[in-house]
Amino acid sequence: MKKIGKLILTVVLVIIYSCSKEEIQTEEELFLESKTELNSKVPCSNLDGPECGLPGENIVYTLSQSNFTNNIFWSVERGNMTLISGQGTRTATYRLSNNFSGGEVKVTYGGQCTNLKELFICGNDCNRPPKPEFIRSIFGSPVPSEYRPNNLGSNYICTTTINNTLFVPLDECVDSYTWSITPSGHQIAYIEPTSSSRANVIIAKPGRYTVLLVTRNSNGQRNEIFDLIAENCNVIGGGLF
Repeated sequence: MKKIGKLILTVVLVIIYSCSKEEIQTEEELFLESKTELNSKVPCSNLDGPECGLPGENIVYTLSQSNFTNNIFWSVERGNMTLISGQGTRTATYRLSNNFSGGEVKVTYGGQCTNLKELFICGNDCNRPPKPEFIRSIFGSPVPSEYRPNNLGSNYICTTTINNTLFVPLDECVDSYTWSITPSGHQIAYIEPTSSSRANVIIAKPGRYTVLLVTRNSNGQRNEIFDLIAENCNVIGGGLF
């Protein structure tokens, strides 16, 4: 009876060992298969090339990984530029047009990979509308002896002063500055630009005025509004009327 029990125990142990060995082999095989499959999937390449260029310039882009040689297609996603050589190869050359203001290059390859590369104009970031800027003011002259200029807020000027200056920081990406004031007219108020981003204001009649500055470039325009109050500074403490 003991011999039969030992025999049964031996058979059970052999079966358990065989199953465990098969399970270990199966896990190892799955691991090796996964590793082989992972190694067989080549990751997409980086797209090497400049981030900025100048109108009329030739720009070269290259897929950094040399194992991509088939099914390569270069195109222009946006912008005024033309592919002039390299279609179907790892290296492509684009010609930027004379009115180039920014764009994006696209390349597809390997049946599953796509790269986009944005291109700006070198030297500035003018591929945008004008920046928003608050209008600042500089109190003019002469200041009446009986009036303290510190009593005036930044939006106040005197009807008895000249060279009252309004300005915004100069933006190299702005093509034009247009100043206007309302109400305006003879013996009321007028505004005269002294440079692109500065203007002198002369107001003859006390009251409330609105100054409008319109900045423009090829990407759009922006309106800045400045509420202006003119006082008769010959009146101690000021006075609108």
